[in-house]
Amino acid sequence: MLKRFLCFRCMITPIILQIGYWASTLACLFNGIKTIQLTGEWGQGLLIIFTGPIIVRVLFEIMMVFFRIYESLIAINQSLKQDRS
Repeated sequence: MLKRFLCFRCMITPIILQIGYWASTLACLFNGIKTIQLTGEWGQGLLIIFTGPIIVRVLFEIMMVFFRIYESLIAINQSLKQDRS
């Protein structure tokens, strides 16, 4: 496992992206609540609470697509190697 990590065969960025997603989602929720409490603007606060996590999700999914493509290419490559032998 350490060899895979040191040779960049094992990616840590997807894990970091998942942590970042949850942190960003919580930040949207807290900012929405804080907006409601401090300014009393319910509309803006609810907009942040409901649309913020959706926007964050879409952005993080776009970033994760690249890693899913990479994983699929590795699986295809391994499958082709097995078929040749």
